[in-house]
Amino acid sequence: MSERYKTLYRLPENLYSIGSPVIIAAGALLKDNQTGKVLAQIKFKSISDKSIKAVKIRVLAFDVTGASVGDAVEHQYLDLNVKRNTEFGSKEAVPLAIDTTRSFCAQVSSVIFSDGSIWEASN
Repeated sequence: MSERYKTLYRLPENLYSIGSPVIIAAGALLKDNQTGKVLAQIKFKSISDKSIKAVKIRVLAFDVTGASVGDAVEHQYLDLNVKRNTEFGSKEAVPLAIDTTRSFCAQVSSVIFSDGSIWEASN
């Protein structure tokens, strides 16, 4: 029996934006061999002293030539209780609408802390 998912692309490890309370520790673009759908799987690591309760991201998809396909996908990781140096997100897939996607980039848009404060990306 063949594998359910095929890895199409991997993000470089430990992506960081200046000032961000999280690092994108790893990411992969996977194709579901049963449905043909493509999804992104992203693992984050908190580098914040504050507990994180939610993270909003944007995923930009690209085809085999590197051209942008479709609109950016917004995704939220909710109901978290993430402490410093804890990894999260790797068990939650981000479905992508365009099945011809062959690479992607992920951007952390905002991080919401347990105390109600918010970090927003400057881009």
